[in-house]
Amino acid sequence: DVPAWVQLLPCKELVGVPLKPSGEAAGVMYCLPGAEQPVELLARLCNGVMPLIATALADVERYARAERQATELLHGLQGAVEKMGRVRESQSRRPLTRGGLALNPARSQATLDGAVLPLSPTEFDVLYYLAERAGQTVNQATLLKEIWGGNGDTHSNLVDVCVHRLRRKLDKHPGGKSLIGTLRGAGYMFRAR
Repeated sequence: DVPAWVQLLPCKELVGVPLKPSGEAAGVMYCLPGAEQPVELLARLCNGVMPLIATALADVERYARAERQATELLHGLQGAVEKMGRVRESQSRRPLTRGGLALNPARSQATLDGAVLPLSPTEFDVLYYLAERAGQTVNQATLLKEIWGGNGDTHSNLVDVCVHRLRRKLDKHPGGKSLIGTLRGAGYMFRAR
């Protein structure tokens, strides 16, 4: 496609050189040959202008790479800030007891009928969040937001896998069976004994 302003110029020939760093179109350089033949013009371009174009393309690629790195860094920083907020929140949580389950957030430790449960930090956070809201239904989107900081695809099975592992660890203890129930299509619920 030739821009309308080029069609108004008094010349018969036009050479458009696409500028494409890494396959992405960065623009087009238009060359107006005047009386020269396009082949002669391209030969001159190769000798004089092409090094400038190569430098410009390299600059465009460097800029795009720097922009991608800055975006990744920004996402990393946002994740770190959210995690710090969750850590600060977890430090302010109070110990919680539900039936034979005792949760100590200062040590990220859970015990069931006196036996220590070998939970990962995320499993502990999920169990604490559900136990704190015993009898209430908590959906996957809420758990993703509150435990994982909103990171993750709402259609992933991240929450399901974590709850499944948590249940397996709870089910090894007689008092842990059925502590976490599933309400199909609604979410999960902690059921105190």
